Amino acid sequence: MKRVLLLVPVAVLLIMAMLFSKEELPVGKYRKKAKPEVLSRWLKDYETKRALVPPAPAPAGPVGHGEKEQASADFTGRFRFGNYNYDLVFEQDGNEVTFRSDGVDEQDIGGAWVTVGTGRVVDGRLRARWWCFDVSRNFANNGGAEIWFHKGDKNRIYVQYYHDADEKIEEGYGVRVGTYVGEGQHYRVRIKQDAVRNEKPVTIKGTVRGRDGRRLADAVVMFRHQEGSATRTDRQGRFVLRTRRVPAVVMISAAAPGYRNGVEAILMQKMRTIDFILEPSPYSDDARYKFINPHRNTRKEIWNCGNCHRNSYEEWRDSRHAYAASNPVTKAVYERDFLPALAAGKAEGDPGLCAACHAPEAALDGQQARLNAITGTAAFGNHCDFCHKVHHTEDFERPGVRGSLQLGRPNPDDKSVPGPIKRINGPLADSDYLFMGPVHNPYFATSALCAGCHQYTTPSGLPALATYREWADWAATQEEHQSCQTCHMPTGTSMERSKLARRIAVNALRRPKAQIHDHSFEGRSLIRASVVVKGLAQREGDTIAVRTTLRPRRVGHKVPTGSSDKHLLLVVIPEGETERVEGPTVPDHAGYSEKEWKERRVDRDFAGFAGREFAQVFADADGRTHVPFWRAKTLVEDTRLVPDQLVTVEHRFRFSGAAPKRVRVELWHRARYKTHDVAADVTGKGVRDPDFLVAELDLVVK
Repeated sequence: MKRVLLLVPVAVLLIMAMLFSKEELPVGKYRKKAKPEVLSRWLKDYETKRALVPPAPAPAGPVGHGEKEQASADFTGRFRFGNYNYDLVFEQDGNEVTFRSDGVDEQDIGGAWVTVGTGRVVDGRLRARWWCFDVSRNFANNGGAEIWFHKGDKNRIYVQYYHDADEKIEEGYGVRVGTYVGEGQHYRVRIKQDAVRNEKPVTIKGTVRGRDGRRLADAVVMFRHQEGSATRTDRQGRFVLRTRRVPAVVMISAAAPGYRNGVEAILMQKMRTIDFILEPSPYSDDARYKFINPHRNTRKEIWNCGNCHRNSYEEWRDSRHAYAASNPVTKAVYERDFLPALAAGKAEGDPGLCAACHAPEAALDGQQARLNAITGTAAFGNHCDFCHKVHHTEDFERPGVRGSLQLGRPNPDDKSVPGPIKRINGPLADSDYLFMGPVHNPYFATSALCAGCHQYTTPSGLPALATYREWADWAATQEEHQSCQTCHMPTGTSMERSKLARRIAVNALRRPKAQIHDHSFEGRSLIRASVVVKGLAQREGDTIAVRTTLRPRRVGHKVPTGSSDKHLLLVVIPEGETERVEGPTVPDHAGYSEKEWKERRVDRDFAGFAGREFAQVFADADGRTHVPFWRAKTLVEDTRLVPDQLVTVEHRFRFSGAAPKRVRVELWHRARYKTHDVAADVTGKGVRDPDFLVAELDLVVK
């Protein structure tokens, strides 16, 4: 039978611990009160936005599994902690408990907030996890607590609690309102207990099970934020962890595909057996789900991804993924070349082909979404919520949501996860923020995830985009290979900016840098770092011999990769009056001009210069070369740089008069063929210079 307990400021204890700058808190001491104008704004936030956070999920029913269940307490109570008091509403069903609390913390770094929590009563104690959402600043905050009656006295409860961003514990008494004189006072202190290093490893054992009681084999169990500690459960769902360092709070996470991640804790070095009960989140794809806007908006849309994940959002915001659907160049190419080619019967596909990857949300309904008419969140391209709703990929040769990308959109009516997000797929096994419903999905750490949009074979069998296959060919030759994410989403960025952010665990809850991935999806700087260019210039009589070598290193695909319009141009320019007598030249489509060479270089018109092009060249039905893949009928050649393979280019120049003393060598990356560029006049947000200098050498003639 369900019963409701009205308690008070356990939430205050849960939130306030991190807001104190001192390591030891005197009894009943709080930070100074916020200014009246600030309190007024927070109160408005509380009144206007608290309803945007749904209530805590109802208890799912008793879960026994051998634990000693405590019968529901048959009373209603309001408990108070110190200067600030809020109602904490409990709902209990058997040994399962959920709760919610909200209010305005009046301290100078407080704010309006909503907290929900869930837990189980085991051996007379409520062991709970709580998740707080600051509706004033859109900060995320997690933690846990153990709560029990003080020596059987139901007028006083005892609390030990912690925050995920801290290894310290705080404790205190809550006093039932109307019971004791001085009920506004309470005992509150941070337990000063440093981590202990033991000579012998401390062993922690336990099991991982689903709510239905099924033992979960091969589940990932680890000390939170310590990926190197990860172990796997056996066939009986059992695990063993060992550590020599024992902090005041030992947090352990467990994750299994098809279940929401879980976190349990051992407080104060009470080494007990841990029994994880993971909540189901089975694979499904519900088309009714509405994607979350990624852009920051803390006033009306509190769930927007950028509100909490600020660093990752700012990285993504300026990325090519963010502009995939709205880039003016992409739209211009679509309107000026792709659509006319379709109308003339000279292109393969249909008007919705591009949206399948560039605006995949718009193409999910199976309609031929036109890239120049995308609206809503779909206009944000490959945005946060869409990517983290991907479950796996299948047919790599079919683009985006037309075949490769398989989504796992949740049921929008699922009440077990408060808020609209419901489920987030990702590589982390130790994230359990309830409002996001995180599910560990190992697929997110594999290159196969990227194949969803970075691999496409045309109906004619031509490799329009072959980055994934290039990577797979390279990986097959390596004893140990890296994924796409290793280079394009490297770890090492920090989400901790200010003291306040550190105290309240904004963003990644103070994850170590090794777990925080960059979301800018950088490409250009990686080319500069990976392509090694060397040269040698020697005088031989009345000629200069120039040898240039190029070798891609620390790269797992051809250079350049992706769209066939991308190519490299090697340009070799001796000083003074010279005449090329041997060696290849840059083709005409690099921008032929009759200008003097110095002026031509300013305009990057390199046609006819000594040098070489490295490109994947397609031809259309009329024999015109260097066409985009949608017009392609044949593959003419592929001269792009192959990982770890050395390419040598030799030139010879005859000089008259004084011998040249230097030779200039440049390697340019060009996004589009200059003489075929239908978007050369396009400007606007998201438009980048189509050319960038990969490498440059000033060779001294020997």
